[in-house]
Amino acid sequence: GSDASDWYRQQAARELADLEGPLFAEAARVSSEEVRDGTLAEWRAMNVVLQSGDLQSGYFRGRKPL
Repeated sequence: GSDASDWYRQQAARELADLEGPLFAEAARVSSEEVRDGTLAEWRAMNVVLQSGDLQSGYFRGRKPL
């Protein structure tokens, strides 16, 4: 496999910034304030563990045996 941790850490930070900024009102409009706020809490927690290195991402390839 290959390590995708740096890429995903940066991507998740950008997505959180979008949810906290330009998409904040739209997220509540298409769902609800409760759903939006719950999603934000999850993304904030995920970004903490991504930044600390406790959660890492990778790409792996598998093949089903014949």
